[in-house]
Amino acid sequence: MSLQRLARLREGIYRFVSAGFSYPTTELLEVAAGTVPVLDDLGLFDYAFALPVVEAAQTLADTDLDDLRVAHAALFEAGVGGAACSPHATTYLADPRTGGVARMQSELRAAYRRLGFGDDLGPGDMVDHVATEIEALARLCAAEVRTRDDGGDPAHALYQQLDFLVIHLAPWIPVFTRQVAAVDRDRAYSALATALHAFVEHDRELLRALLQPIGAT
Repeated sequence: MSLQRLARLREGIYRFVSAGFSYPTTELLEVAAGTVPVLDDLGLFDYAFALPVVEAAQTLADTDLDDLRVAHAALFEAGVGGAACSPHATTYLADPRTGGVARMQSELRAAYRRLGFGDDLGPGDMVDHVATEIEALARLCAAEVRTRDDGGDPAHALYQQLDFLVIHLAPWIPVFTRQVAAVDRDRAYSALATALHAFVEHDRELLRALLQPIGAT
């Protein structure tokens, strides 16, 4: 597989999962239904994470929109005592007693600015939402695609991806996945979280392998 094609595959997976954790719409179900054929053309089934990604796409596509909205509200939207499975990184990584939430959100906004993203990414309290962090990685993969298409050196784009993944997304996805799996009755979101976890673990090692010849650790 060419590295351009691999970058497009990775971008496609991140975009699908980001859409999956956003508020459910008719467009989401259409995206889920069309995801596997598109990713198959990009070599999805060459990788071990293919099966959880396929299961997530098929489960989402087969779930009634109203049922999906109910599940989304039950899992991710704040009620008495907070959300059953908070989709916000600060819930898992920041101590609110010491100002950690505001500090971490500020750091994320600064990271988005450094990466060249506009204010459309993560407005307000969405700055640390799982869908936002995943969308950031999709945009970084898209930047890699453009660099490769132009014949440039992708090392900077790869470093940015690995840095963002290791610092911001990967540390909290395992516990988030376990929480979703424990309480999701309809299984659509547990399948999606499982796919995300499998892909994040694979992508971290892939990026390290791609960067190893030029000194990444």
